[in-house]
Amino acid sequence: GEHVVAGISLGEEHGGLSIDWEMRLDPESWLVDSIQASSLTTSHFASQLSSPEPATFSVGLQFPEELRQMLLCAVEARREEAINNAEDEGGRHVVEQLFKTAQATAEAGKLDLFGQMIGEPPERLVFVGGLAISGDDVLAQTLAEVLPYAANAPQVAELDMNVGQAGNVAIHRVVPTEMREQERRLYGDDAAFYFGVGDGAVWLGVGEDHALDVLTEVITNRDSGVASSEGEPHFRFSLHLSDWVVLGDSLGDGSE
Repeated sequence: GEHVVAGISLGEEHGGLSIDWEMRLDPESWLVDSIQASSLTTSHFASQLSSPEPATFSVGLQFPEELRQMLLCAVEARREEAINNAEDEGGRHVVEQLFKTAQATAEAGKLDLFGQMIGEPPERLVFVGGLAISGDDVLAQTLAEVLPYAANAPQVAELDMNVGQAGNVAIHRVVPTEMREQERRLYGDDAAFYFGVGDGAVWLGVGEDHALDVLTEVITNRDSGVASSEGEPHFRFSLHLSDWVVLGDSLGDGSE
């Protein structure tokens, strides 16, 4: 049946105290039947989920047919509205391409995503995350066409296209005009956002210059063919407290 697993471990394997929370849904049970969820084949990010990092969360669900049809209807309804509100032919083309990806993803009927804090405190951390999508080639092309226009937005201090490449995924960097204090303390004063689309997913990285290398490595090492228990519908969160204690101490001391 369903089970929720929560535990605290103290040991040397991951460098100290850890908290893990996990909820898995048995496809034969009443809870899954009530939401009509079925198994994923395997998480798109299975290889990354086993990596012992300061924090990891992941969600993997297959939507029931009724919900999938509702999503498709919602996408189609919003598509017509968005196209009609576009200012010109170029805008309508962009909207059309974006909704092609949204429709293909809704048709697949899966929610498969992960987020991870990577690093070794007291060094600043890097956030990486991914959302599995369908039609990533269309979205990648659209992003390359649209993103340069964001350089004039008041929230953007700097925008650099194609700062990195991970396989067939082009990575772009956006430096915001300001970042919240909490984010600067986690990721560093010179943190930026890194975006990429390809390899069946939308990718995001947040951090200072080395975040580009971290995100590139994560994308390159992704292997959807790895046998994994992530094939079951699940919600999972893992936190290694010792890493956060070290980071908290360094921030409290004002050290870098």
